[in-house]
Amino acid sequence: MFVAVLMMLLFAERASGSNTSVTLYKRINDFPEVPPARDCFPGSNLRGHGFKHFEWISNIHMAPTDRLARSGAPHYECNDSDQELTDESIQFLKEKDIDNIISVNFEANSPAIKDKLRANGIQYTPLPVKDMASPSLEQIMQAYLAFRSATRGATLVWCGFGHGRSGVIVTAFEMLRAAELQLHHYFNDVDYRKRHIESARQIRTLEKLQDFLIPSYVGLQAGKVKPHADDTQATVKELAAAEEKSSSQLRTVQTELQDVISSLHDLDAALDIQWHLDRVWLDKSLELLSKTQLTEPPSPQALMDSFNDVQDEIGTLIGEQASITDFSYYIPTAADSIKELMRKLKVAARLSLARSKSQKGVTPGQTDLTAQIYAIEDYRKKVHDMFDMLHSQVQKIRTAVEISLKESKGPLRIQALNSDLLKKKNTIDGYASKGMSADAITFYAALQQCEEIANDALETAWTMAKEINDDEELSIQDFSGARRILHEIRIKFAELMAFQAKKYTSNYIKLQWQKEPGSNIDAQQEAHDLQDMAAQIIKPATEIGAYLQDRITTANIISNIFAFAKKNTGSQMIEHDARVGVTTTGTLWLQNKETAKEALHHELDSLMEEISVMKGPTSVLITVASLALQDAQFAQAVFLNVDEAQMDVITWRKEAIREVIDAMDKQLQNEKEQKQELERKEQTEAEGQRLVGDRDKNWKIELAVEIGLAALAAVPKLTTPISEAILWARQAIRIVRFLRNEMRGTVQVAEDLTTEANQVSTQLTDTLKEWKLAAPAATREWAKSKTPAQVIQGLVELKNSGVKPTKPIDELIEELEAIDVPVTVPGNEEDDGHIEKLLEKLESIRVPIGIPKQTRLPELAHLRAPRDYQALRQALRWAASIPHHSSDVEFKKLIEEAAAYLPTDCDIKRTSKAFAIVGQIRRDAVAAA
Repeated sequence: MFVAVLMMLLFAERASGSNTSVTLYKRINDFPEVPPARDCFPGSNLRGHGFKHFEWISNIHMAPTDRLARSGAPHYECNDSDQELTDESIQFLKEKDIDNIISVNFEANSPAIKDKLRANGIQYTPLPVKDMASPSLEQIMQAYLAFRSATRGATLVWCGFGHGRSGVIVTAFEMLRAAELQLHHYFNDVDYRKRHIESARQIRTLEKLQDFLIPSYVGLQAGKVKPHADDTQATVKELAAAEEKSSSQLRTVQTELQDVISSLHDLDAALDIQWHLDRVWLDKSLELLSKTQLTEPPSPQALMDSFNDVQDEIGTLIGEQASITDFSYYIPTAADSIKELMRKLKVAARLSLARSKSQKGVTPGQTDLTAQIYAIEDYRKKVHDMFDMLHSQVQKIRTAVEISLKESKGPLRIQALNSDLLKKKNTIDGYASKGMSADAITFYAALQQCEEIANDALETAWTMAKEINDDEELSIQDFSGARRILHEIRIKFAELMAFQAKKYTSNYIKLQWQKEPGSNIDAQQEAHDLQDMAAQIIKPATEIGAYLQDRITTANIISNIFAFAKKNTGSQMIEHDARVGVTTTGTLWLQNKETAKEALHHELDSLMEEISVMKGPTSVLITVASLALQDAQFAQAVFLNVDEAQMDVITWRKEAIREVIDAMDKQLQNEKEQKQELERKEQTEAEGQRLVGDRDKNWKIELAVEIGLAALAAVPKLTTPISEAILWARQAIRIVRFLRNEMRGTVQVAEDLTTEANQVSTQLTDTLKEWKLAAPAATREWAKSKTPAQVIQGLVELKNSGVKPTKPIDELIEELEAIDVPVTVPGNEEDDGHIEKLLEKLESIRVPIGIPKQTRLPELAHLRAPRDYQALRQALRWAASIPHHSSDVEFKKLIEEAAAYLPTDCDIKRTSKAFAIVGQIRRDAVAAA
């Protein structure tokens, strides 16, 4: 019943502004969420006082004594941080008699602003709000209380530009003051535009405030919140008790719980606003009471008649610890009773004023108002106790709802996600069963559906893993069900791939057996048919084979990590390698709940079962595809001997010649590169012979010294990427080795050159020793069975994880140089490479496509014709005279070009892991470019 009464009160109270309200809600979308950026011209301009868009606020909705102004921040140009108070700014404030500042600039807490205002005796309230955002209701009330406390001078509100945020504050002040004065003005979109409100969210804040100033509206919201909370919490309990639940159901109830929490937060603010109004009106009542003191004031009982019943009922509810629903009716009722008290006192005050004027020359005695004041203050306390209890009830409900929300995000959420995963798995099983027992069209439709659902299931599993990983109250056991389901989905998909391979194989064999020997025309047709069949089987064989090979490669990487761990039981690198393995293989890892090694064990189990399911059928399919290609080629050869097909033979031969030419293109490109390399060597040797004739045999030592000095000008910093440091160290080691060999040789070297060479060699050696990086203690054993890319990434991960750098870079390279590069891919111990070999065989049967003639390969630095000796020395001296970054591309090209004149036996061993790593770094750089 009371809800209906509240609705009637709300309608009556808003009746005058209802049409405007409807219009507003229709037009609120006209305001953008984020207004377009304003034109601005950045640059410091501290001329004048700096207060743009300054204006006084009209008192039409405020008290006559209120003095309120708004403006942009002092000297604002483009950003909130532009604000700056100068002496002229302070002088302007004093001239306007402004002694109270409220800032909603995002940089409101600027110490410079605070100190300047404090030094000049100006009160300051900083309330940081982002540009284009809206102040919160709490900030609005804090600002308003600061405004009300400024009783001497004027108040100025600024933001940045001086529109949106400051517009919200001054409009809110007008709303609050109008409500205190009971002026009954309902602000609409026209009012908002006049006050330069900029965004829809700013309007939503003001609309909310305007609603919260209506007692009946607040009472209605208070009456609805607990039933809403109870219903939503009951839904959570029902879901918890249900055997089956979905994440979509849970998302729905979570959204409702969030809505309840948001409503409770708003209600808390609304209760504060209502208590503020009641308190102001009671203060006003005492002020009016004092004006009746010279004549006969209303009796205490007459005043109490305005609120006595309400006071008693509120007292009863407080004593019974009633619910917020029971109290909600008394929010507007208490406000109405205080308004009635004010009405009575206004009448009495007017009568008192009239009597005092009619009794001129008579000095009446003052009436004791103690009893009346006590009556009003007793009611104030009762109303205050009611709001205290309402706040307590709101907090109690909020705590309960937040617990329910937490439960819905914890075990209950995990149960729902597990249920989702199980449903997806069952759906995949259904599609797979249907597809494998039907025709090809049905199978491929089922395969596509299974793939989509499997990807969706993987997303669900990752979501679940993240939530479990981030929740301190959940453990890895909570993910065990999901991990098992995901494993089963992967195996089912592997079964589908294996079934597909079997189908292609069996269909090909059936077609072969169904053929009948034919005539000359039949032979021609058969050759064509075999080509078609081969083309049709090559594509799936390659795709399925590549899918399986990817799993084999990933399994080998993980097996390699475990093999190293088995050989080096006490090594600290095991868990580090496992973390790198997780990254490189894309393994699902709950890093707060399990070790990376444990995660890789789960991944390897799934991979090995996938490989086991797919390997046999896939091997057969790839073999059959190879045979199909050979059959097609054989049929073409037979067809060539048919006399009646001479013209077709000529046509076929033309095609064959074209394919041969295409196949030769790639070989031609390789030969071109080899020719360029040979030309480079010949030019280098010719330049060397010329220099021996023109100069002495020590010219290479002079060149090495120049290279060394240039290298010393580009020593990597500690922040330099490891790959760049390795490239630099390779050249430095090369120079040191060459100079040491030459100094030990029998060739006579000039004393000054010897001194200079020894100095450069010593400086480079010291620098190589001093430049340290984080690396495993047993680097050689650790890197032995890893690919170059794995070694590089492992070193990077060590650096990023904060491991102390202790290994000199030259020592690292020497250990890597001691490792001979294996012929097979590292980590292939678990697999004999059968699938990879079959795929290579299938690729080799096909005629390779050459590089199109219009394609221009990127020019490699080491293939360019080298500069002559003098040009190189001049370039090297210039490079040594200025500091370089080790990543400078032109600098690296210069060093490479100059070092080409030095003997290759001084370089890193070309068959070593270290040289393979250098090659990997170069390839990565080319790919990135």
